[in-house]
Amino acid sequence: MKNSIAFAAGLQILIVGCIFLFMWIRAEGRRNVRIPEIKKENIWRCSICTYVYVDSEEDELSTCPRCTSINKRLDE
Repeated sequence: MKNSIAFAAGLQILIVGCIFLFMWIRAEGRRNVRIPEIKKENIWRCSICTYVYVDSEEDELSTCPRCTSINKRLDE
C-alpha cells in the first residue's frame, strides 16, 4: 500500500514537472523571435484619416488599409 501511494505521488510530480518544463521551453522559444526592423521610409500616414501604417512594397503611392485612400509620399 505504501509503495503504490509513493509511486503515484512520484509519477504525478514527474508529470507536472514535465508539463512545466514543456511550457517553459515553449515560452523561451517565443521570446527569441526577432522582430524585423521597420525603416522610416516604410512608415506612411494617411492624409485623410491620419492612420499610421507600414507599407514596404510601395515607393511613391500607397493605399491606406483603413479608409482605402491613396497617399503620396512626401519629400521630407
